Amino acid sequence: MKTDYYLDGKTAVLGNTLIRLVDERESVLVLSRFGSHRVNTLGSGSLVLPRAREVTLSPDYEILQAECLSCDNQLETLRLPVSVRKVEGNLQNENSGGTLRRILLDRRVSQAFWEEVRRQAIPILQEGWLLPQSIKREALEPAAALIGSLAPAPSALDPRMRLLFTESANNPRPFSRETIFNTRPCLDFRCRVSEQEEYSEVMAMMEEGDPGWHVPSAEAASDMMIRKGADPADTLPQISLICAEKKEDSPQDRPVIRLHMFRTRAFFPTLRRIRHDGMDFWLYSRNYLSPWPERLYLRREMGIFSREGLVTDSQVAEEVYAKYRFLCLL
Repeated sequence: MKTDYYLDGKTAVLGNTLIRLVDERESVLVLSRFGSHRVNTLGSGSLVLPRAREVTLSPDYEILQAECLSCDNQLETLRLPVSVRKVEGNLQNENSGGTLRRILLDRRVSQAFWEEVRRQAIPILQEGWLLPQSIKREALEPAAALIGSLAPAPSALDPRMRLLFTESANNPRPFSRETIFNTRPCLDFRCRVSEQEEYSEVMAMMEEGDPGWHVPSAEAASDMMIRKGADPADTLPQISLICAEKKEDSPQDRPVIRLHMFRTRAFFPTLRRIRHDGMDFWLYSRNYLSPWPERLYLRREMGIFSREGLVTDSQVAEEVYAKYRFLCLL
């Protein structure tokens, strides 16, 4: 009689499903062959990896069952092969507070679809192309299900945002409390840099006459909160972004693209010009991306600038800001 299971000290396989794998390493490669068994399914609770920070699945895995990861809040990156076709739910328990930040998924697509990506997506450095919501996602599935294990997608992405400042995984300081003089990672929509000082970007926007991307409805919602004395960015939502790059060794007619899905908080800069005492001033705000269609971003006002830089005279700054608030009320 054929034995339909495999069992050793750290592994249990039943049929074509991995039901238990215990591994103490920080970087784990999950094999798909155990004895004479070829595995194509990760069972719920199957990966017990208490120290893993990076997990890679071998080719042949096709199905990931819900809550298949148990990594004691250490896991940061999950790498998935092109064979994965179905994800049955969140990869981690919703109550576990998991630290999974990035999922890499390979997809084989048509050349026509790759050309569509390059037409509609926003080019950036390193990871290639930032995918907006408008791109048809059927060819990228199960990307949507995997995003559910990270955070919701943002409601809006637009090239006029100029760039997105993102969180640094190694910085323990709360993202919203970092000063405008910090150099931070960014997704630059003009492919200039991969990190930028916030202050320098504001000065460049003033010089170029670029006020950034504004949406009246989002501005009105933030104004209402500010009038009530609340900070719209006190509780910042996390969102997931998807970038795509073509793998160099893939065939020309059926390219393989790698999707970088990562969880972060992100904001883009905007300016409001204010004329006061015969001089030009600008109110600089951070606009944090949100997953809510009714409120595309949360605006947080950061400071008053002149052509010389940040206004440090508190009286002048207060007068300019008071004029701006008065004009908003009219």
